Amino acid sequence: MYQKAEMKNIMVKHMAFMAGERQVYMDHQFQAKDRNNIWSIAMDGADQSAHDIPKVMGRVPKDLMSSTWPQKLQCVVAHGDLLAMFSVLPLVLCGGNMALTCLLRIFQLLAAAGCGCPKKLYLQVDGGSENWCIALFAVLDLLFDLYPDLDEIVVSRLGVGHTHIDIDRFFSYLNALLFGTSAGGSHSGASVLCPTDFEALFNTAMKSKKDTKKLDHVYEQLNFTYDWKGFLGDHFYKGFTGYGSAGAVHVMKYHRQTPYPAPPHVSYKYWHQSPKWLPADGSSLRILSTRPDLRDLNELKVCAFIDDHAAVVTKLKMPTMKWVSSQVPYGLVKESHVADWKAFFDAIPKTPTATFGANFPDNRRFNTDKVLIYIDIYRYI
Repeated sequence: MYQKAEMKNIMVKHMAFMAGERQVYMDHQFQAKDRNNIWSIAMDGADQSAHDIPKVMGRVPKDLMSSTWPQKLQCVVAHGDLLAMFSVLPLVLCGGNMALTCLLRIFQLLAAAGCGCPKKLYLQVDGGSENWCIALFAVLDLLFDLYPDLDEIVVSRLGVGHTHIDIDRFFSYLNALLFGTSAGGSHSGASVLCPTDFEALFNTAMKSKKDTKKLDHVYEQLNFTYDWKGFLGDHFYKGFTGYGSAGAVHVMKYHRQTPYPAPPHVSYKYWHQSPKWLPADGSSLRILSTRPDLRDLNELKVCAFIDDHAAVVTKLKMPTMKWVSSQVPYGLVKESHVADWKAFFDAIPKTPTATFGANFPDNRRFNTDKVLIYIDIYRYI
């Protein structure tokens, strides 16, 4: 058994080591903000059920405790450029397909903002199986086929219990507005009575702090996911195992090999601070047995909704519409809120339908004449 002094010493060393891992992540952010040819992207989701609506003064009405509209929020930030928040429809199956669909979308949004593909990409993900999976590793491998200027990708995750990053800090800003501040704070919570109110709260949160108000921001409802796993499944190398689980590997690096079309060299570390890249013999991890072409994803299908999705919508719609309509005479809810909910439910598709294309944007087609002004201003702050 460890003595108390030994346990304290182990904990001090552990915290110092994890601080070193976090510092590497912060260094990646600074590099991306200082250089046009480096991107640093992070993905993470909010706590489940925290952002269900409607809410009155930060609280769910008592007669709607089990019937609020659930919102799963997935946030993707491109440091120095853009923060995108996706409100995922509860009918959508989450997992690796959702994470990759959000990553595809952030590439499209950055392309629309005039950002060409970088020479180096840092990708920080949460350690859950929906992010740290073979489908993600395969798509990163294929990006080298699409972007001829891309030289290196480093994808990593922080240790369990130490995953609080800048995205979580933004969720804290959002929650402070939604639920109210602690004792001595300025308000007791916000009333979010319809989906449009929540989007307005997101926009307010983006402008509330120095580290977010300088970013461009996007709020989108995600009503579908692409079936990346189905599209790539036959191409996975069957011998690739272990790295997609919640195991010891926390860092993977892809480096372009020449001549084209040689696949990238893939190596890994247990931690950023580990002394050497593995495998020790310098060989490359094999992720794909054959290589599909990401420039033509016409065969990429949309995932089906969850089972009994129509019944789920009906179960949630009826009490929500009944409650908001009942509060109009008392002045708590306005007719505009009722109309917003009606439009929201009417817009839910009966079958999943893609709202943006499946192709990663080709950086050779980017229109650099339409670069947004914020990129020039904020990239150098």
